[in-house]
Amino acid sequence: MSAEQAQAVALCVGRAVASLPWLRPALRELGLTAQVVDHGEAALDRVAAQTPDLVLVGVEAGALDGFEVCRRIAGEPRTAHVPVLIVSPVSGQGLERKALEAGGELLTPPESRHLLALRLRAALGRKRLTDAQEARFQHEQQHQLAREALVRVSLLDLDVMVTAAHRATLLLADNTLAGLAPEDARCVRVALGELGSAVDTLRALEAVRALDAGEWHFEPAPCDLTLVVAQAAEAAAASAGHDQPVSGTVEPGLELVADAALLEYALAAMVQQTLGRAEPGSAVEIVVHRREPSGVVCEVRQTAGGLDEAQARPAIAQALQLTLARMVAEAHGGHLRQGEAGLVLELPPEPTARQWPPSGVFSRGGPAAGAPAPSAATAAAEWLGSRTVLPAPPRPPRLLPPAPD
Repeated sequence: MSAEQAQAVALCVGRAVASLPWLRPALRELGLTAQVVDHGEAALDRVAAQTPDLVLVGVEAGALDGFEVCRRIAGEPRTAHVPVLIVSPVSGQGLERKALEAGGELLTPPESRHLLALRLRAALGRKRLTDAQEARFQHEQQHQLAREALVRVSLLDLDVMVTAAHRATLLLADNTLAGLAPEDARCVRVALGELGSAVDTLRALEAVRALDAGEWHFEPAPCDLTLVVAQAAEAAAASAGHDQPVSGTVEPGLELVADAALLEYALAAMVQQTLGRAEPGSAVEIVVHRREPSGVVCEVRQTAGGLDEAQARPAIAQALQLTLARMVAEAHGGHLRQGEAGLVLELPPEPTARQWPPSGVFSRGGPAAGAPAPSAATAAAEWLGSRTVLPAPPRPPRLLPPAPD
C-alpha cells in the first residue's frame, strides 16, 4: 500500500453506507480512510472544505437524496472532479440513468470483490489524474508569473540605464558639440539619436506588455477630446524634438466615451510612428472629426516635409507603436488602419469591446506538451518572482520621455 493510497479519503454519507459489509473491506483494501457525515447537507459542506478523493452516498441521504447531493457536487466547478458513487441495494436501468444524469455512478452489491475493487480504483484514478493536471497547471502558472516578473524588472532596469545614457549624451552634446571635429560631432549625434530611439522603444515595449498583462484598468468615461489631443501632441513633440512640430484640431461638438489616458497614449504612439519616418523639420497634425453615422475618427497626418528612410526608427519601435495603438483601438471596439494621408484610428461613440485585457503580442499560456525541461533562466525567473513585489504602473501611463532640461 503506497503513501498516496494511505492518505486517500472516502467520504461516506450516513453510517449505514460506511458499515456495509460488502463495501467496508474494499475500502480498507484500497487504503481509503473512511470519514462519515450524517446527511447530505453536511456532505456538501465537507466536500467544499476538504475535497475528498471519493464520495459514497446512499439513495436516501436525509433532506437531500443521493442524486441531489451528487448533482450539486458535480455542478460546482470547484468540486466537479470529485467522483460520487450512489450506493443502492438494488440495481436497475432507471436508477443507473438517474445517477448518470446527476453526474455520478450507481454502486450496487458486486458480483465479486475483484469487480468492486476495479470500480473503486477507476473512480480514484480519475480523481488523481485531475489532481495531477491541476497541480501541473498551477506549476505552469507560477512559472509564467515568474517569467513576466523577470521581463518587467529587466525592462525597468534597461529603461533606467538607457535613459541615463541618453541624458548624459544630451549633456555632452550641449556642452561640447560645437567644439568637436565634424566626424566626432556626427558620432555624438548618431549616438544621441540611437539612444533616444532606444528609450522610446523600451517604454513602448513596457506599455504593450502592461496592457497585454491587464495591469492597467480600462476606465471609459466622457472625455475632453481637445485636451486629449493637446496632451498627446505635446508629449510626442517633446520626444521628437522642437524642430518637429505637432499640432491638433478637433471638430467642435464631438462627444466620445473612452479611456482618456489610453487614447492619449495611442495618439502619441501614432504620432511617434509617423515622426520616426519623417525628415527633420516635418510637421504632423492630429485631426479628430465625426464619423458618420456615429463615432469618431482620429487621423495622424504628415502636413509638411517628406519621408527620410535613412533616419527611420528601428522596425521594432514602429511595430510596438502600431501594436499599442491597435490594442487601445480594440479595447474600445474600434480599429486602426492606414489611410491615404496617414494612420487612422476609428472609434465607436461608446466602447463595445467585452474582453479586457486586449489581445496582444505576449503569450500568457503555459508551455506546450512535450516542451523541454525548465532552463536555468526559467529557474532564475522563478526565484526572482518569488522575492519581488512589483507595483502596478502609474496611470496615466507615460510612453514618451520628458523633454530634456
